[in-house]
Amino acid sequence: MFSPTTRRLAASHTPSMQPFSAVRRSLFKSTRPSISQSLSNARYRPTQIPLSYPSTQIRYASFPQRLRRGYRIASKDLWRRNPIVLPLAMISIIAASAFFTYAIYIQTRQVNPRVTRFPDPVANELRKALYYTEVNLEPHKALDHYKEALKIAAELNMSPFSDEVIGIKLQVAEMLVKAGLHKNAVQVVSRTAKECLQWVNSTRVRLSARNPNFPSDKMPENIDPNTKEIFAPPEEDYNKQLRLTSRIVKKVIGMNLFMAQLWEDSQLKDNVQAFILRRTALDIFKQEISWRERKGLPPVATPEEGDDWMDAEEASHAMSDVGSTWLRAGRPEKALELLLPAVAILREVEGKDISCRQVVLLGNIAAAMFDHRPPKDGADKSISEIPVEKQMKSSKDWALKAIEVSKLVKEDFHDDECDMGCAAAADVLSAIAEWEGADDEARKWLLEEKRYCESAQYAEGVQKVARIMAEGERRRKERRRQT
Repeated sequence: MFSPTTRRLAASHTPSMQPFSAVRRSLFKSTRPSISQSLSNARYRPTQIPLSYPSTQIRYASFPQRLRRGYRIASKDLWRRNPIVLPLAMISIIAASAFFTYAIYIQTRQVNPRVTRFPDPVANELRKALYYTEVNLEPHKALDHYKEALKIAAELNMSPFSDEVIGIKLQVAEMLVKAGLHKNAVQVVSRTAKECLQWVNSTRVRLSARNPNFPSDKMPENIDPNTKEIFAPPEEDYNKQLRLTSRIVKKVIGMNLFMAQLWEDSQLKDNVQAFILRRTALDIFKQEISWRERKGLPPVATPEEGDDWMDAEEASHAMSDVGSTWLRAGRPEKALELLLPAVAILREVEGKDISCRQVVLLGNIAAAMFDHRPPKDGADKSISEIPVEKQMKSSKDWALKAIEVSKLVKEDFHDDECDMGCAAAADVLSAIAEWEGADDEARKWLLEEKRYCESAQYAEGVQKVARIMAEGERRRKERRRQT
C-alpha cells in the first residue's frame, strides 16, 4: 500500500523503543501477566537508587547537649582512673552535708531558743560559744566567747544575779564537764555559789532594815536617795527582790548537789568532798526553811511564788539525795530524819502516778532501819533505843513495801531505778533472813537481788551477790562438817 519511499520516511520518524524482554514461560505458572503486574508496569520505576547528596546546612549542639556528652564521656573513665579518690570524695561530701544539716538543726532547735531572752550583742556571743560547745567542742574558744558575753552583759547593766547571767556561768561549767575538765567546772560553780550567797545575805540584811512606818510616798522629798531606798523601797521592788533571794538560794542548793555529783565522778572520785557538799546543801536548805518560818511562809513554795522556791517534789528529791548520802556515810539515824519526810512529801505530790523514786526511797528507808544501832556510851542519848526484833520487823516491812510499790509503777515510768530500789530491798530481806537463821529464804532473796541487778545491768551488784552466795555456801558446808 505504501511505497518504499513512504515506508522509509515513516521508519525514520518512528520513536526508538526499549528492547522487549520476553516473559519466561513456566511449566507451573501462566505466562499471561496478571492485573497487578500490568498496573505496576504502567508506572515508571527507576532501575537505580538515586544518589543522596549531603546537606550544606551545619547544625551545632546546644550547651546542655555538650554538657551531657562531656559528662557521659567523663563518667566512663572516672571510676577506672580514680578507684580510691572518688569514693573518699563522695564520703567527704556526704559527711560535710550531714554536719551542715546537724549544725543547722542545733542552731535552730537548741541554740536559738536558749538565747532569745538575751540582748542581741550577748546573744551573738552566746551563739558562737554554744557552737563550740554543742557542735564543735573547743573549750578555749567557747570560754573566750562566754567571757565576752558576760563582759557585754555587764556593760549593758544586766543584773549579775539574774537567771540569764547565772545561767551563762553554769553553762560554762557544763561545757567544762563535757570537755572532761571536771575540776575546773567545780571551781566555776563554787565561785558562783559563793557570790550568790553573799549577795543573798547582804540583800536580806538591807531589806530587813525597811521601816514600815515610812512608806515611800510619805518620805521627805529632800532625803538622800540611798536612805530612801533602804528604809522605804517601793513595795513592788521589795517583794521582787525578796522573791529573787529565795530563787537564788534554790539555785545555790542545786549548785552544791551538782558539785557533789562531779566529785563522785570517775575523774575526781572524792566521796568526802561530795559528802561535805551535800551536807552544805542540807544546811542551806534548813536555814532557808527557818527563814521562811520566821516570815510566816510554808516550807515549800506557795502558788504565788511559783518557781521562786522549791515545790514539794523538788524538796523531796533534795532531801532524799542528802539522806542517801547520810546512809552511805554510816549515819542511818541522820538518813531517816530526811528519808521519812521525803517519801511522805513525794507520796502526796505524785498521788496515783507513782514513780520509781518512791521505790528507791522505800528501799533506802529499809536499809537505814536495818543499819540503825542503839547509841553507845557517850553518844547522843536523845535517840531512843529500839529493840532489835522491832527494828528488824520494821525494816522488813519497809523492804516488802518497796517491792510492792514497784509493781504499781506504770510501764511508761518503769526504769532502772525501780530495779535498783527492789535490789536494795531484796538485799535487806536476805540479810534479815540470814539473821533469823532462815538460809533457804536468804538464798531466795539473794537470787531475787541478782535478778534485779541483771535487769538494771548492774554488774557490780551481780558480783556482790555471787560472792555472798559463795560465802554462805561455804559456811553451810562447815556447819555440816561440824555436825
